[in-house]
Order: sequence, then structure tokens, then C-alpha cells
Amino acid sequence: ASLILFADLIKRPEYSHYKYLIAGKKGWYYKKIFKAVKELGLTGSVVFLGYVADRYIADLYLHAKCLLFLSHYEGFGIPPVEALYFNRPVLVNDIPVFHEIYGNLASYINCSKMNENLKKYTGELIRTINKKDIRSREIIERKFNSGYQVRKFLELIRKM
Repeated sequence: ASLILFADLIKRPEYSHYKYLIAGKKGWYYKKIFKAVKELGLTGSVVFLGYVADRYIADLYLHAKCLLFLSHYEGFGIPPVEALYFNRPVLVNDIPVFHEIYGNLASYINCSKMNENLKKYTGELIRTINKKDIRSREIIERKFNSGYQVRKFLELIRKM
């Protein structure tokens, strides 16, 4: 879904120079992803970085326009938290876990309806890319610090 969305984005002249960076080791569907890149004519626009050492992750986020994270199944999703920590806007799939974790800090699209809503979702990606003055680091630091997590855990225990 993300490659289809990106392919539609770079059809627009003002975004035609954009690159889609994919970081991480080859996963379960990497052959399908490589095939989709070729089929969509994205060979020069998608860059597979492979494994990226922790010391370089910050540089990736600091130079990114946004994070596109359209996972269908996720237990948590660390990359959007990292991007928000670096005050970068994120566009995620509209699944319950992401609403619970990111709330109004993220933008959402429903990937299961990508084909019928492609133009609308490309517009949402453009709005996400062009968000100004993202100040999410403070919220992320508060929400995911150990003290906050301990208080939440104790609240759950007290309810039992």
C-alpha cells in the first residue's frame, strides 16, 4: 500500500524528486516488495538501506519529511514513536493500536481501501509531509517515560 501511495505522490512534479527510504533487514515479504518497486517503476525512487545502526537512526529522522508506516498488523510500532520524538509527522494505517498509541499526533488512512481512495490518501500524505511546527517530542517523552508507565500499571492493578 505504501508503495502505491508513494508512486502516486511522485507523479506530481513538486514531489518527483522525493525518495522513499526503507530501513531494516529483509523481512517476510521482501521479494514481493522488490517486485512491486519494479512493477510500479520506482526503482530509482525507492532506496533499500538494509540494517541501519542505532547511531544513524536520528539522522534519518532529522532529514525525513515524514514517516509512512502503513503496517496492517502491529503490536506497538516503534518507528512512529521515534519519528514523533524527532518532531516528524507520521502517517499510519487506521488500525486500533495506532489510535491508542498515537492519538491525534498521527495522521491516518485506511490501507484496506487504498485503491478506491488513492487520490484522497495522496492528499493526506501531502498534508502530512507539509505539516509545520510539529512539536510532538515533549508529548512522546511524557507518554513513554518510565514514571508514566509505572503510574498507568499501578492504576490497572488498583482496578483489579
